Amino acid sequence: MAADIPLTKNIPLDKSKYILLILLLTICRLSSQNVADTIKKTAIDCSGLTVPNDKLYSALKDFKCICIGEMHGTKEPAEFLVYLTKLFTDKKRKVIVGIEIPKGSMTKFIERPDSIGLTESGFFSNKGGDGRNSEAWFKAINECNKLKVQFCFLDGYPDNYKYDNLMECYKADTNAVILTLTGNVHNKLLPYKDIKQMACYLKDRFGNKVFSINHIYNGGTMYNLTSDGLKVHTSAPTNGIFSTSTNYSNYFLLNIFNTGRDYSAYYYTKVVTASLPFKK
Repeated sequence: MAADIPLTKNIPLDKSKYILLILLLTICRLSSQNVADTIKKTAIDCSGLTVPNDKLYSALKDFKCICIGEMHGTKEPAEFLVYLTKLFTDKKRKVIVGIEIPKGSMTKFIERPDSIGLTESGFFSNKGGDGRNSEAWFKAINECNKLKVQFCFLDGYPDNYKYDNLMECYKADTNAVILTLTGNVHNKLLPYKDIKQMACYLKDRFGNKVFSINHIYNGGTMYNLTSDGLKVHTSAPTNGIFSTSTNYSNYFLLNIFNTGRDYSAYYYTKVVTASLPFKK
């Protein structure tokens, strides 16, 4: 053990401090192993998003509102939204899909709710933006539309407007489960920089029936807006504890690590993939 901690003659270390250092390092190792074991035991395999997943449905079925957060311009969270929508509709549950898109830019789709109306919508006719008007979001709306869901488009700032939009849609069918896809700040269950987010208002309304999922990943690409501009950015693999604890390429994991509980759970994918704007 001592060989792991190099000491020099110029920096003496008394025996009590040396023992404390060894103890702290041992605790860190044990804690890391405990976390890895917990992930391995409790993670729900989501490697194949084309097959039913009773474990995942059982974990989510009693919640009234499930919020998915993403880094804009990525593919995986939108695919996860479609998958959860299908899990619920396959169980004959009514679903409201809320998406962070201004209602005014979806007029064509609202008037003609099919792929043609979606293509002609102002939102997906735009080449600019912040990554939301992506192929992934276009496909997600198109696929959810085939499942006969009710859509709710979420306007503007501050986030109480998004909440108000959802509640207006919810009034039409209070038996429905609400699934949302937004940026990963809007689905925080706690205020961000002292500002209440959409999920905070939902939590005020529905209490512990609100469930928030954040997307995490090992590495990959994303098409989003940063100080470098709107373009494809690369995230290098970290090969941390989330990527090494299981053999699953994708999995769902309850949040037992973040004591602040900004999020209820994580959706982990080994790779994050950039999704370019629908309008080329």
